[in-house]
Amino acid sequence: MPLIVGLTPPEVRHHYDALRKQPCHDLVLKPLIKSCENAYVYGLKKDNPLYIKNKKILISDQGKFKFNLEMECIAAHEELWNSCAWKRGSIVFILKNDNFNYINLFPHCHAPGLSTTPNSGNTPSAIKKCKEAALSNMTALLLPASNGIEWMQIYSTETKTNEYYDAAKSLCQNTNY
Repeated sequence: MPLIVGLTPPEVRHHYDALRKQPCHDLVLKPLIKSCENAYVYGLKKDNPLYIKNKKILISDQGKFKFNLEMECIAAHEELWNSCAWKRGSIVFILKNDNFNYINLFPHCHAPGLSTTPNSGNTPSAIKKCKEAALSNMTALLLPASNGIEWMQIYSTETKTNEYYDAAKSLCQNTNY
């Protein structure tokens, strides 16, 4: 069962302006982009206006898009990150376990828990990629296609998931959500 943490406060959830920068862009997403091995968007089509607006940072990769990590992928691309209601698909970050700096990220996250419905709101291929990463002793972080940046699921080995969950309960905000 993956760990889940909120990226927006409970009073905001997914009720934010999709075109505007949100605090989690600099506090969570930018550090993840900088430390990940790869990041992907699943379920985005080439005729989608979000792809057309963001194609400079997206590289076609076997039915998904890989972020060009050599470029700035957050600033000026807020709509791609913030979109919900299946407008952009699921976003996956793949990190080596040692590169997941949860101690610095979790204080900017909210309401940790374990996801009892991890497939809900995500593309099946993104879930598969996350599970493969966990089996390869990596950590995968997943932003849902359905709810944008409202939350993030974290997949890893059982030992690492327990470690992350214990840390999230003590470091995240709104732990009684």
